[in-house]
Amino acid sequence: MKIEIQNLLSLSAKEHNALLEIRNSEYVRLKMRTMEIIDLESHLNWIKGLKRKNIEYYAIKNNGVIVGSINLSSIDYIKCSCELGFYFLEDICSFIVFLSVSKLIDRVFNSLRLKKIVGEVKKSNKAAFRFDKRIGFEVCGKIERKGEEDILLVMTKEGWVKKMESRFMKNILKYIYEVEIEFKEEELQNFK
Repeated sequence: MKIEIQNLLSLSAKEHNALLEIRNSEYVRLKMRTMEIIDLESHLNWIKGLKRKNIEYYAIKNNGVIVGSINLSSIDYIKCSCELGFYFLEDICSFIVFLSVSKLIDRVFNSLRLKKIVGEVKKSNKAAFRFDKRIGFEVCGKIERKGEEDILLVMTKEGWVKKMESRFMKNILKYIYEVEIEFKEEELQNFK
């Protein structure tokens, strides 16, 4: 198994179409803040804005096939924090999700040297909430958006270190060395 975490700026137009198909699927769309279907032109215009320094968006590939996306936003080196978000195919193996998210969390705390990750999940998205709790996020509050309650989550570097020492994580980490996980950061100048 090979997992690639590839910067969205380096994807081809064909790969952007594949990612957008996942993003526009009903399964993913209904769990997002923005539930509208996004057309390719709007998506590519949005991609051009990703060159800012306080956001990082990646496509996740499993054996060369795009299976989801993961991102860091609101990266703040003064407050040492960022927001984490992700979405994947409905039928994706949870091990791939777990490894991808873990790799990005590790990047946040060890490469970017931030101290806190925040996120939010719709209260109705019980599977994502269970996943977030299992990987080490803690509930820090609630907020109402568009008539729906969202759960606010936080993970600290200390909490991540402690989670990495848990029996659950140690069992998972036994297999992590059998999986090749690669970050691809190169930029593609033209989407066409």
